[in-house]
Amino acid sequence: AKLPISLRRAVNLVMAAAWAQGTLGVLTLLFVVPIPLASAHQAGSLVLMSTFVWLTNVFKRIPK
Repeated sequence: AKLPISLRRAVNLVMAAAWAQGTLGVLTLLFVVPIPLASAHQAGSLVLMSTFVWLTNVFKRIPK
C-alpha cells in the first residue's frame, strides 16, 4: 500500500534518529564514555522520543 507523504517522512525520520542514536551509543562505549559524546547520546534519546511521538501523532491522523 502506498503511504501518505507525511507518514513516510515521519517513518524515515524515526529510522534516521534510531540509527544515529545507536551509532552514538556504540561510539560512546568505544571511546570509554567521553562527556561530550555521552551528552550527545542523551540528547539523541530526546530527539528519538520526540520523533516517535510525532510519528504516532501522524499515524493517528490518517483517515481509515
